[in-house]
Amino acid sequence: MRRLTSIAALAAVIAGGCTSANEAETLSLAEELAAIAADANEAVAALEHFLAQPYDNRAQLYTRLVDLRLPTTFAILIDKAQRVVPPPGTEAELDRYVVFLTDLLVTSQHLDGSIAAEDLTAIAIAAVQFDAAMGALAAVLPASSCPALVPASSRDLCSPGDLNGYEARLGFELRKFIASFRPAFRVPDTFGDVVRGRVLATLQGDAALVLENTANRLGDLDPGTAYVRLHQILLDYFPGATAAWAEFDVDPDTDDPLIYRLIVDSLEAERVTTQALLEAEHELIQSALPGSQIVSITDMWFAAPAEARSEE
Repeated sequence: MRRLTSIAALAAVIAGGCTSANEAETLSLAEELAAIAADANEAVAALEHFLAQPYDNRAQLYTRLVDLRLPTTFAILIDKAQRVVPPPGTEAELDRYVVFLTDLLVTSQHLDGSIAAEDLTAIAIAAVQFDAAMGALAAVLPASSCPALVPASSRDLCSPGDLNGYEARLGFELRKFIASFRPAFRVPDTFGDVVRGRVLATLQGDAALVLENTANRLGDLDPGTAYVRLHQILLDYFPGATAAWAEFDVDPDTDDPLIYRLIVDSLEAERVTTQALLEAEHELIQSALPGSQIVSITDMWFAAPAEARSEE
């Protein structure tokens, strides 16, 4: 009997040791996707590098971009990601990452088509779409996996992970807004102001819809007493920004080199006005709520001009 008890005890220890080992080997989704994300981020970084580089002629740019073979890269990565077995509870997160890779694949196909057509404006719009896809991913991923899975140029939109209540909801909505709105202003200056102006003219309708939808979603939030004035300041920004952009309703094929600067300066005036109003509310809120992170939340968009962000 004593021997049987000893064997049973030994078996329990061994079983316990195996369980602990298995638990130790369990990887997070970010770790499961690490190699895939590294390849995707490297491909995006190479694209951003070549788009931002000066070139002697358009043919040189086209050759650089075609040589990246982005559609092939992203198709392979999608196949690999679909084979990943996600840890329990992360299935939706994996699905969202596959959607992101699919967005990159589709956009890279559009990019190749634009290169074949030698359409520099369409290439710039493809760059905007790449940027928007990265930002959209960053805006929705949990803080634990976002920095590892999102390309470097959009990691500033990762959630800090320690927000609560109204500040968490507001931060989420502003990150989604920035992900959709900011890319139009981050076309590299190597494209020139004529092309960048055409991009803004082409995307004006989309931008107006982003501004309207964001204002509607913010309108559904309950700011509570502490944030009510700040919330109204934010709501007032969106129709102002819409009107500022709509003031320059021009043909997407415009050759006017001033359009880009006029739109940027007009939106910048709206940002400066809003930021000044927000700063006064920041002081009041932080006095009442010392742990508030409202400054960092609103500073994502309002603390620096769009032009400064476009040069990051």
